Amino acid sequence: MKQLLTLLPLTTLLACGQQRDTEMWFGRVVAEKHTDVACTHEYCADEVCSCTSEDDDGNCTSESCSCVRYDTHHDRDRWWGYAYDWNLDGSADDLYFDGDGLDDGEESWGKSLAGQWVTLEDCGDCWLSKGKQRVWDATEIGDPVAVPHAFDNYLLVDEESLHLNTTAYAPVVSVPPYPQPHSFHRYNSAVNAGTKMDAQTWNAFLAEKNTLLGNKKQVHMMVVATSDQNPLWADALEEKWKLGKKNNAIFVFGVDKEGIIQWSRLVSFSSVEMMRIRVRDDFKGMHVNDASTAEQVVSLTTEHFNRDPMADKEYLMRNTWWYRWRWFILTPLMGLIGLLGFGLATGTIGGGAYAATRRRRRY
Repeated sequence: MKQLLTLLPLTTLLACGQQRDTEMWFGRVVAEKHTDVACTHEYCADEVCSCTSEDDDGNCTSESCSCVRYDTHHDRDRWWGYAYDWNLDGSADDLYFDGDGLDDGEESWGKSLAGQWVTLEDCGDCWLSKGKQRVWDATEIGDPVAVPHAFDNYLLVDEESLHLNTTAYAPVVSVPPYPQPHSFHRYNSAVNAGTKMDAQTWNAFLAEKNTLLGNKKQVHMMVVATSDQNPLWADALEEKWKLGKKNNAIFVFGVDKEGIIQWSRLVSFSSVEMMRIRVRDDFKGMHVNDASTAEQVVSLTTEHFNRDPMADKEYLMRNTWWYRWRWFILTPLMGLIGLLGFGLATGTIGGGAYAATRRRRRY
């Protein structure tokens, strides 16, 4: 039975997990709130069980349990949260900082990628960890916020559909990993690979501009600066990052020791050919930290970027063998698991059911 239960998530992973991906959406913090409420969380501290049926040898095959003593976890709940607005239309969603004792925001973000915001139920008589307290203290109303958004990336089903500019140069160069969110609601859209790029200034600039343009243009602008003087480095990044996410417009700059851009390329899922030409031609000779360089990134994105719909690539998934045969595999498997589960619950398989411990909660 255990092996069969393991097969279901594995088969489901083949059928739908392969194309799942995550992009970043941008908005602003519109409210902060700290709540401290009185409550009571009771749990069963002691229970008594009695046998309700036996087999022919006198062995107990079913039992019933009841709680005889309850105890209390704590009498207060505390939580911290902020509201963000990524539509920039006044509609706010809540994202919570809670006193779960975690110092690493990455772990909490990992729990929220599917859209379930981090909220631990039993956060009694606790306070923010030092790391979360620093984030809370530094957060101001109006700050840019980056929120992970899951989507189906059908290009990942068949990587040949990416039409990557695969080159022998890719395996021999070092390409940084695709950035991940940090500090719960922040994101570094600028990546510096050994140049004089002022990454801190670039990140602040891109956070603001992505907030203004992100929803309107459905775009996430990124800038990557490398000290590699070979333009094939952009192809290596394109191959490792698999074109980025569906809303990405990634500006790749080859920068010399003086901070001057020697070559530039655009990496994007979308078919924005005029934008690719302008990126290739417009930045040579500009300094990577000049305000005019940053403004040109925004100008080209505003003028030329139009995101291609990912739905246009759904046919790639329908062409795979596991998509065509998924129900022939899943339907009998789920039926068998259902029959086995019914047998266990009714006592016809495995020796009977167990009455789970009752748990009460009062507020």
